Amino acid sequence: MAISNDVEAPGRRPPQHRRQPPPRLPPERRISGRVVAVGAAALVVATVIGVALATRSTPKAPVATTTTTIAVATVSSVPGSTAAATKPSATTTPTTAPTTASTAPPPTTVPVIATLPPDTVLVEVLNGSGSPGEATTVGAALAKVGFALNGTGNAPTFSYTTSEIEYAPGHEAAARTLLSHLNGPTYLQVDSALSGTNVVFVVGSSFQSVAA
Repeated sequence: MAISNDVEAPGRRPPQHRRQPPPRLPPERRISGRVVAVGAAALVVATVIGVALATRSTPKAPVATTTTTIAVATVSSVPGSTAAATKPSATTTPTTAPTTASTAPPPTTVPVIATLPPDTVLVEVLNGSGSPGEATTVGAALAKVGFALNGTGNAPTFSYTTSEIEYAPGHEAAARTLLSHLNGPTYLQVDSALSGTNVVFVVGSSFQSVAA
């Protein structure tokens, strides 16, 4: 009887199929892939460093600060009273207005001096303007209104422009009495050489007339 060759011999395992290893890439492809990976990683690192430097070098914009003032209204707390809210007062710097000193002289009180009756005043008339017959003419006019005439004559000079009444100290009333009957600017001058109600009237060039 013939024995088949297909019968397994005792103690032998059937042959197994081995897994084939993956095909290896050529050396050129392996080196090229590594270079691409390293280049990509270097690009990422450079980008991160550039962004960090740009962020640190960019100046920060100043932050604007706003101050808010809150006005608080105060209300009277007195029971039974109705008070309006008080507006907050703004702080102001007081200014002092320049003061202008008055240059006007203070008012003076001129005492009222009573006049005398014309016939109690003795008048001497002198020509101080140089106009011929001036003293005689004025003396006659004064005598006509009631003055007592004490003579006429010429003044030491004819340069008088304003007329002048000379009177004794303490007897201004006699000079005022004569002045009230004259038209034209006239000075009053105290003369210690005179006494009582005696006066001297020097007629100047600005004299106008004797008033009644």
